[in-house]
Amino acid sequence: MGKLDSAVGGFFPQYVIDKYIEKDGYWIHDGNPLRPHVQLTSGKHSGGFFNSDQLLHDYHFFHIIAHKFMAILASLGYSPKEIQKAIGPAMGAIFFAHHLGGVVSHENGRLCPSGYAEKGFDSEGKKIMTFNRTKVSRGERLLLGDDVITTGGTLDLTIDAIDLVEALTTEYIFALINRSGRTHIRGRKILALYENHLPNYEPEDCLYCKMGSIALRAKEGSNWQFLHQHYPE
Repeated sequence: MGKLDSAVGGFFPQYVIDKYIEKDGYWIHDGNPLRPHVQLTSGKHSGGFFNSDQLLHDYHFFHIIAHKFMAILASLGYSPKEIQKAIGPAMGAIFFAHHLGGVVSHENGRLCPSGYAEKGFDSEGKKIMTFNRTKVSRGERLLLGDDVITTGGTLDLTIDAIDLVEALTTEYIFALINRSGRTHIRGRKILALYENHLPNYEPEDCLYCKMGSIALRAKEGSNWQFLHQHYPE
């Protein structure tokens, strides 16, 4: 067992997935062509989804998770005093980063604010992540985290935003769940409490589209309900 695996511990992966199931935050397609499947932010399609919005009011869960990550950070040789701000990409990681910042503040005895990068577009209309509402300074030491790493694309863009202002991060990315199949993003190792690779498909290659299932954005409108409701066999 490697140092990272030992740091996570056997209890926490099961604790995380059990909590998502308990809060109706985990969905997997059952193969029924009448049931919709998911269109991801990237535009790709999938037969599975982790919806952290279902857990946002479970402060106890996020408090426990944040403390666990601080223990992992310490086991890897980092002092909380090295962290000046906890950062994540909007929207899912805002709440996660807030709890990480709170625990770092408690450990340090001084405020460690949290913040987030948000979606925007550059002058050529290309999607980027920017720090419009969060001030990130040159040389500032950041703890980077995300609730669910789906493809890693948003984190790639968040790191672009961090590099642009010449801030610093640890060599780890903290996540509750990594479903991307990636182990690293831009040289930073993903350290997730729960790993479960769920395949993503380009629309033209989507297995679910080919069986007649329609694609929905999971968190738009009543779509989460449509994904879960009963469909005749």
